[in-house]
Amino acid sequence: MTIYQRGLFLAVLTAVACGPGELYANPTLIDNATVGIIDSYASFPGDSSNPTYVVAHAIDAAGTSTVYCTESGGNNTFIAFDLGAAISFDSIVYHGTDCSGDVTSFNLVFSNSSDFSSVVGAAPYSSLSSISTATVSTPFTAQYVEWKVTGGSTGSTNNGASDFQFFSAPAQVPEPATWVLVGLGLAGLAVRRRVH
Repeated sequence: MTIYQRGLFLAVLTAVACGPGELYANPTLIDNATVGIIDSYASFPGDSSNPTYVVAHAIDAAGTSTVYCTESGGNNTFIAFDLGAAISFDSIVYHGTDCSGDVTSFNLVFSNSSDFSSVVGAAPYSSLSSISTATVSTPFTAQYVEWKVTGGSTGSTNNGASDFQFFSAPAQVPEPATWVLVGLGLAGLAVRRRVH
């Protein structure tokens, strides 16, 4: 076996042993049309005097200021989202509000039951001050997500959100360089067979 053939043979052995490498594409934004609201603590949604403060306006709102606030919700403030089917999440981005209350901590809870009787996972987030923007890693697969306020600034009562963005996990794609290595290895095997 020549040095060239040995090199190709080693290449294929390496490729087989390591397997194809994988790159991660960008996570995909889940469009607001696919996100439903199944429950929330708020008096403003449905209140004709404040029709803009509905929860649905705070999904993919690109940070629009104060589109959802509770009235004296405090740490009882929560929103439950229905994604319509189990989603493999990558992250959730939260933007705070200019409400009279400012959120300093919250918890994201994931479940496949609408009443959250069984929990897939949870992702808490906290800050020493009011949260303006938070990107939370959420490596869970679930249909329902609950955003629950767990802390607010002093005197905080009207907690809310100006924007939620849900990102699904990106698809794994083969790393091009690894496929080249596999191809070279296979070519080496073919050459080796012809020689023998």
